Amino acid sequence: MRWMTASGVVLLCIQLAACGSLEGTITEYAARPQTIRQDNGGMLIKYALQTATLQESGQQVKFAGRCDSACTLYLSLPEEQTCVTTRATFGFHLPKAATAEASLSAQAYLMGRYPDWVKSWIEENGGLSPELMVMDYRYASKFITPCNEKEAAPRLARNRPVQIVGDAG
Repeated sequence: MRWMTASGVVLLCIQLAACGSLEGTITEYAARPQTIRQDNGGMLIKYALQTATLQESGQQVKFAGRCDSACTLYLSLPEEQTCVTTRATFGFHLPKAATAEASLSAQAYLMGRYPDWVKSWIEENGGLSPELMVMDYRYASKFITPCNEKEAAPRLARNRPVQIVGDAG
């Protein structure tokens, strides 16, 4: 899978004309462990920057609740960097943007970053549409290690122990 660096994300930001104020996003986001609980998503460019920063840092991400829309970009992180709890769900829909061209660019970006198992699930469920479609824990846990298994037998990521954040929830 190709990874986009933070500078590559800035280029995407310019292409989508969706930069807004992102000052400080990378440094403040990388500084703390991430547990995803009730994330409705938001601006794709913000999540693209956060995902690039998380990937570069090797920081652990625990899916412990709802992760919808742009939040699902976190599914593109390496397996050793993520874990999933029984409460996790992932909601997908067509991206919304100011123009049709920007919307197509955003969709292409997402689909280009998702792992094959996510793309297959989306295709098997009729493809992206304006309606939210939800992937549950049962399916996601086939591809993302359940957090309780990671706590029982931690893996090494880049020669560092995997850091589990928060409760085992």
